[in-house]
Amino acid sequence: MQASGYAAQALYGLLVFAGTALLGLVVAPYLGFATGLFAIDTESRGFFSLLTLKAMPALAALSVLCGATYPWLAKRGPAARGGLFVASVLVAWLVGAALALFMLG
Repeated sequence: MQASGYAAQALYGLLVFAGTALLGLVVAPYLGFATGLFAIDTESRGFFSLLTLKAMPALAALSVLCGATYPWLAKRGPAARGGLFVASVLVAWLVGAALALFMLG
């Protein structure tokens, strides 16, 4: 594999990592408050921030795994790549959050 292929894999893994951080630190607290799961928005932000930060090692490892799938993903069309990117971010965050909840007890 050429250097550009490795760079593309690293960039895709970094994008998945950034997406999981955005999901955990911005989107999830908003959804938690908007759905009534938490009565106070600060409580929602605190819970999901702690959960996401505790899951960072797992999220980094899952992002590396997602980066390794980039050569297979590059063969797909733009719509499929976008859908698989969103799915990768959601699955990585859910797995990382589950591991963090397990660690937190």
